[in-house]
Amino acid sequence: MDRGWRTRYRVTGGDAQRWLNGMVTNTAELAPGQGNYSFLLSPQGRLQADCYTFRDGLGYVLETDACQGEKLAAWLDRYIIMDDVVLEPVSTQSGTLAIAGVNAADLLSKAGVVTPELRLQIAQGAIDGVAVTVVREEASSVPMFSLWHAAAQTKQLWDALLAAGASAAGWETAELLRIASGMPLLGVDLRERDLPQETGQARALNFNKGCYIGQEIVERIRSRGAVHRGLSGFILELAPGAQLPVAGSAILQDSASVGDLTSVAMLPLVEGVKAVGLGIVRLQALANQKPLTVDGIAVRPHHLPFL
Repeated sequence: MDRGWRTRYRVTGGDAQRWLNGMVTNTAELAPGQGNYSFLLSPQGRLQADCYTFRDGLGYVLETDACQGEKLAAWLDRYIIMDDVVLEPVSTQSGTLAIAGVNAADLLSKAGVVTPELRLQIAQGAIDGVAVTVVREEASSVPMFSLWHAAAQTKQLWDALLAAGASAAGWETAELLRIASGMPLLGVDLRERDLPQETGQARALNFNKGCYIGQEIVERIRSRGAVHRGLSGFILELAPGAQLPVAGSAILQDSASVGDLTSVAMLPLVEGVKAVGLGIVRLQALANQKPLTVDGIAVRPHHLPFL
């Protein structure tokens, strides 16, 4: 899969670790070769962006969706005041291809690279003369590895992976894999009005480090246990031949809106093709177990991931 819609920024300087710890919700105290997932918050604790943070031999690499890139960079740059920190786009390895599937590690091994064993670990290698940084992704129901590389060599790397036995896949397959894995997308399933604990992404929060922007709200929610909305999976009882509801449709209970269906897909599961969705819903509506509908279609909550 071509994941050219991912973008990366490098953070270097003597204050990089301390400064990053004050910006993101997870810790920047990473060993070389390790990474984690974080949110960036407003002072009111609302989502501003999300990113993966990786530590390498040169400093840190922040990775996010390209549609967030400029906003994330501008947000971070405004907080570089008297800090020894340099924030700049990554130019040397700006391309991204991904290999996903139960045999992904074997395929890459045959292509000559060693795959990291732990999720969000990175390793260096080369495939058909193309230098790659291999990232073992965490947000997938099947093994998935991203290959950072020089964008000018994308076709060479793509052809080498096909020759090694990979099959080409497009955006629809990538989206099916994302939804099957129960991974919300900022700007689609998660919005700027959401609070971190409403996203279901506990992996993005670290409660053992120093202060960061928005931490007061995160800690207040944690201490009071005051989470009223949350991410859930849903199975849609779709009649044969009926159309999927569109993303953004209201989830109703007793004719009142209790949330939104944010992503939908026809997902091939072991028991057959199922209409599924992700959505943010009031937790009380799930707790009372009353019927839920979307556009007149019955929906029932389902644990995540679907696979």
